[in-house]
Amino acid sequence: MVAADTNEIYAGVGWKWLTAKLYYSLGDTFGFSAPVGSTYLDIGTSIPLADTGLSVGLHWGKQRFRGDARAFGYEDWKLAVSYDLGRSGALWKGTSVGVQYTGTNADHALWTDRNGLEMGRSRATLWIARSF
Repeated sequence: MVAADTNEIYAGVGWKWLTAKLYYSLGDTFGFSAPVGSTYLDIGTSIPLADTGLSVGLHWGKQRFRGDARAFGYEDWKLAVSYDLGRSGALWKGTSVGVQYTGTNADHALWTDRNGLEMGRSRATLWIARSF
């Protein structure tokens, strides 16, 4: 069985609604035998739409593996819309709902597991989250 443990460090910067983070692997990455230096670049934004409680989120990322795992590299992206339910009353404070679409250019043959699950496929997701 392959362990997906990864040790990494990262640095990030943000300005207003924009963030950028760079993750740097200190060894094997997500179960791949990859030397030190595999990276993931994460650029995103969450933009509130005036005073409506709605926000639009955008994300782009690039995973780069080193060594024998190089072919497994990919880019991914996300478009999300969320709504702050806390605007509806105290009962819903800290609760939000949303929908998002994620996609990737991952090589389908490389990112399909032995059970036939294509881990790099595009998908839409509905979600609800609560912070407390």
